[in-house]
Amino acid sequence: MPKLTGSSDSEPNHSMIQRHLALKFALVVFVCVCAPIYVGRDGHAQVASPLYQLPVESITVTTAEGARCTFQTVVVRSSADQARGLMHVRDLRLNQSMLFLYPDERPRSMWMKNTIVSLDMWFIDREGVVQHVVRYTTPQSLKSIPSESPVLAVLEINAGLSDMLGVKKGAKVSYPAFD
Repeated sequence: MPKLTGSSDSEPNHSMIQRHLALKFALVVFVCVCAPIYVGRDGHAQVASPLYQLPVESITVTTAEGARCTFQTVVVRSSADQARGLMHVRDLRLNQSMLFLYPDERPRSMWMKNTIVSLDMWFIDREGVVQHVVRYTTPQSLKSIPSESPVLAVLEINAGLSDMLGVKKGAKVSYPAFD
């Protein structure tokens, strides 16, 4: 630690020591108060997402034209993981996805609360057939995004990939949970 000196080299200047301690205190307050703002207003960091907590599996989609694409996906089954989903995730790699897998097939609804990246959503029935595609969702929106028919799962991917890959109603998703 540097030597703090006052008017004479032998005695420290108390005012300088107080300023040094005040600066240290201000730095501690900054780290403790501003860090949670950086990771999210509600204190959740991106790493709290199931995307980083659960194992990664492969899922493949085949379009009506026969084109195939495989994604690295995290499957969320619990209501707690489904509630968090991709909230606070700042970056989603092109081959990353999240599959919301439900215990039964019925109409579902999604939203974009605290979701920073725009997504495409595929609503998938029990046979793995895409029943509805929603493109370019609005980040942070509380608007309900309905499935329009009973589904067993919803796959979330980066916005724009549905158009790039040619995925539309009728595409087939291969994953063990689908018949």
